[in-house]
Formats: sequence, C-alpha cells, structure tokens
Amino acid sequence: MGAELFRRVFPRPFVAVDVASDGARAVAARPGGAWLVDLATGARVTALPDGQAAARFSPDGALLALDGGPGEVALRRARDGALVAVLAGAPDDVRALAFDAEAARLAAFSDAAEVVVWDVATGAARRYDAPLAYAPRAGRSRRRGRARPHDGGRGSPGAWRSGTARRGRRDASRTAARAGGGGAGDRRR
Repeated sequence: MGAELFRRVFPRPFVAVDVASDGARAVAARPGGAWLVDLATGARVTALPDGQAAARFSPDGALLALDGGPGEVALRRARDGALVAVLAGAPDDVRALAFDAEAARLAAFSDAAEVVVWDVATGAARRYDAPLAYAPRAGRSRRRGRARPHDGGRGSPGAWRSGTARRGRRDASRTAARAGGGGAGDRRR
C-alpha cells in the first residue's frame, strides 16, 4: 500500500495498525474507534466502536481483537467486523494485544505491566499482576560504587556484578601481554 493511498484511506492519526496474515484486510485503531479496511480496494469495510489503543488480527486471519471499554477486549470477525465475544477482566489501559500461534489464547498488556491471558474458546482469563521477570533491578556498580540499573540479561552490565569470565579473559590477556605472550586480547602484533 503506497503512502498516498494510506493517507487517503486513513486520514486521521492512528495509534495501532495491523494487517491480516493473508493481506486482505487492515485495521487501524485510534481514540474513538477503529476502521476495518479492505486492502484490495482501499474501501472501509466498517467503522468499529472498539479499538482505542490496540488492535490485532489472529494468525489465521479469522478473528480481530480490539481493546473495548474499560476492562474489556472485543473479539470480532475479521471478514466483516461482526462481534463474536467480549472478554472481561482486561486491564483498564490496554496498550497491546497478542495471539498465540494457534489463536487459542489472547494476551492483553498494560502500561502497569499487567498481563491478562484468555482462552479464546472458553473466555477464561488468567491475570498476572506481578512485575514481569525482565523488570530492571537495582545493583551496585563495581566502578566507584555507584548504583546502576541491572537487568541480568545477556550482554548486560550484570557481567560486572557477577565477576564472570568476561572480566577474567580481559585480565588474562593483560597478564599474557605483559609477559610477552600475546594473549587473546593482545592487539600488538
């Protein structure tokens, strides 16, 4: 879809846009509702009252999930936008939606790191209110004892905190270079 066609089809600013896996439909969400658009013709299929900040097609392209009113997520048919179900228990400030690969589960994410996961077939919800595992933790820097964020991930500042092999390799290279051995870190050749 070219930029000019996109501007003609979606003249207002939108906060979430998704395209169905088959490329036939697109949805654009903004405060005040969402539009379901046929990409072959550029025509608006329907205007939807849901979809204030998040919209997502299922992987098979059959369903469309939109954040509804406070605490709700609406499931609609992707073909025509007809309401299939309203899933209750969503966070009030849904910012993202995601289906699993089989479209059996739907997850809603909020700014407050709340996650709600529904079984699409039954509508049963499970809420995760605890901070997510990747939330930054406070740590102390080995340099000058200053506090710094630490996420413990690969390639993170955690290598300084734990005294891992990265530090050991650097020290071994310096020792070998001083002894004239030309260690792995020796750049003088």
